[in-house]
Amino acid sequence: MDKSILRNLEQLGFTPMEAAVYAVLVQKGEMNGSRIARELNVSRSSVYASLETLYNKGTVYAVPGDTNMYRPRDPEELLDTMKKDFSRTADSLRTSLKEMRSDRTEYSYLNIKGTKNFLSRAAELLRSARKEVYMNTCINLDEFGPELEECRRRGVRVIVFSFDNINPGGQPVEFYRHPVAETVPEDDDVRLMMVCDMETALIGKVQGEEILGTFTRNPLLVSIVSEHIHNDIYLLRLKQEAGREIIRPEIRLDSLMEKRTGAIDLSYPEGTCE
Repeated sequence: MDKSILRNLEQLGFTPMEAAVYAVLVQKGEMNGSRIARELNVSRSSVYASLETLYNKGTVYAVPGDTNMYRPRDPEELLDTMKKDFSRTADSLRTSLKEMRSDRTEYSYLNIKGTKNFLSRAAELLRSARKEVYMNTCINLDEFGPELEECRRRGVRVIVFSFDNINPGGQPVEFYRHPVAETVPEDDDVRLMMVCDMETALIGKVQGEEILGTFTRNPLLVSIVSEHIHNDIYLLRLKQEAGREIIRPEIRLDSLMEKRTGAIDLSYPEGTCE
C-alpha cells in the first residue's frame, strides 16, 4: 500500500490504524473485520475499534446482514465533504479569533522553524501583498508559481534578486541575476529575504536540514532588508553599465563578513556580463 496515502489520511485526522483500515477497504472492497486484520497483519481488536470510530464518523458503512461486513464511503464524496467542513470551520474560527485578538500594535519578532512552515509563510505574504514585494533568494521561483501569478493579476510589482538562475519557469517578476565567479557557500544555498509593501519582512536560511526564519513588522528591519535588496540590484546595474568589476580589492575592509563569505566574489565569470 502506498505509504504516502496513509500519511495524507493521517494529515486529515485519521489515526494510523484508521487510515490503514479505510485504505484497504477502498483498495479491496467490502470486507469484514477479520479479513481486514489478515490483510493488514494486525490484531482484530484494533481493527474493530477503528471500524467503530470510522462508522460513527460516517467514513465506512455497515452492510446489512449477519457477517458484519463494511464498505468504504466513496473517497471523492468523503474528501469533498471533509473539504467543505474544514472550510466552514476555518471561516468560523477566523472570525472568532479575530474578535479575540488584541488591538495592540506590536513590532515583535516571530521565529519560524521548518522548511514547509517557512515557505508557507512566504507564500502567504505573497497572497496578501497589495503593492510591491522585494525578494533576495536562491529558492526556485516555481515554488511560488501560483502566488506570483496571482500577484501579476492583482497588479502587485514583484522584484527579485539572485545570484542563481532561479526563474527557469519564467515567473512574472522583475528578475535581476548577478552571476558570480564562485558559488555562495553551501550552507547559504537555500535562503530568502523578503519585504512586502514596506510593512513586513521575512528572512531565513537553512540551518542543518531545515530553514529557520524570522518574521517581523519592525520598521527598522523592514528598511534594512529593503535597502539590502535594493543595493544588490544597484551594484549589479552599475557593474553592467561599467562592464567591469566595481568592488576592487583595495576598497575592501578585510572584515569578518568578507572572510566569512569569501568576500562573496562578486566578479563576473570570464566572458559574462548580464
